[in-house]
Amino acid sequence: MRIRESLLLLCFTVFLMTDCSTFTAKYRTYERNMHRLKALSCKSELTIKENGKKELTAVLRTDYLPGTAITGEIKKRDEAGNDFSFVIQKIKLSASSVKGYNFGECTASGSINFKKEGNVFESLVIEKMEVLEVLKADIRYNDYYYRGNEGKKRLQERINRITETVKFLKTGEMRKIYSNLLFKTVEGESFKKDISVILFPEIYGFENLKRKNLLDEDFDISELKVPNDMILIDEMIWRKSYTNKIFPEILQKIRNSGSMFRDYEEALDIFFILYNLDYYFDGIINNCKWNKIELN
Repeated sequence: MRIRESLLLLCFTVFLMTDCSTFTAKYRTYERNMHRLKALSCKSELTIKENGKKELTAVLRTDYLPGTAITGEIKKRDEAGNDFSFVIQKIKLSASSVKGYNFGECTASGSINFKKEGNVFESLVIEKMEVLEVLKADIRYNDYYYRGNEGKKRLQERINRITETVKFLKTGEMRKIYSNLLFKTVEGESFKKDISVILFPEIYGFENLKRKNLLDEDFDISELKVPNDMILIDEMIWRKSYTNKIFPEILQKIRNSGSMFRDYEEALDIFFILYNLDYYFDGIINNCKWNKIELN
């Protein structure tokens, strides 16, 4: 089983990285990591290729959106290539867990301008990226596999649920963007730790939730101890009173049914990607400096 899973992950990596195009240019952003001997750390990379029809395509990858490949076309605004646009068309994403994986390809929209200023290129977001419709999907949960139309349907529903959950999380006191999914960094707690306390205090502790002050409103834990408050789903217990008090109506059934917890367990990476996506385009790409890398 482990060998088969490794082969599937390897195939997906090849799926993300290979095609028949010719490399023409590569651009990278750097951020100086002050906590590791001031070493340069590559955070984003734009790779431009030319296909057999002389069309320019590009792939954007970034540490802030791990497991993704954002693809689209390049439109030059001058012959020298010192002024061009990256028009986003698709995003490939992946999420894995101990119980399986989610692989998908979605249509997307968005546009970024790149213009040479001195020795570097500066980027400006013209249209913020939006993830649209699932085109392809491959999902495994334990011994169950979902592909084709069923896989697309399940992944689209999962992305829709996670998108609404992320909107809710952004109304609280969490950071605008996280640099690490699983581990604490110099900026603070990991993304997983912060959202788990907010979404599932029945598991991770109401005391931790109050102490971390991640919500935008105060509440008395004693108010949650009301009669007939427990919902038992898939051997997990959820408090209806917490759901009704904290979550918007669109998410209440999703949490009480256990769907939110299943999404969290099976596709935590997608939570991380969709949470970081807005601020990556709003606050990181805008006026970012890119170095052009010479290709051999």
